[in-house]
Amino acid sequence: KLATSDLFFLPSRDEASPVCILEAQAAALPVVATRVGGIPELVIDGVNGYVIDSGDEEAAAARILSLAANPGERKAMGGIGREQVRKNHDLGMLLRRCAALYGAMPVTPQGALEPADRECQTDRPRCG
Repeated sequence: KLATSDLFFLPSRDEASPVCILEAQAAALPVVATRVGGIPELVIDGVNGYVIDSGDEEAAAARILSLAANPGERKAMGGIGREQVRKNHDLGMLLRRCAALYGAMPVTPQGALEPADRECQTDRPRCG
């Protein structure tokens, strides 16, 4: 359970953009994770957690032990991570961004998006 944890550790060798990191950050946990995929975009080294090289067990242990020994640092990093999730990954915010994006697109009376090339005709089999 995240609610009873002091920190979150993700020792991945390959990732895209793991939702589990966002969940840990939303729970105000500092994150120690490997520098793979999109993880460095979510975990800012020394700010909301630590990013280590994949396979570097000594660095992982050092960062985990450092956070375990320093509750103030855990709380500060966890708070920053939680705020970043609230500002950048909140569902309401994402929905507003999508609505603004789609609202900026021209729409025909039938509701279909207009083609980017205004000379493209709908009776032609291929546009562009």
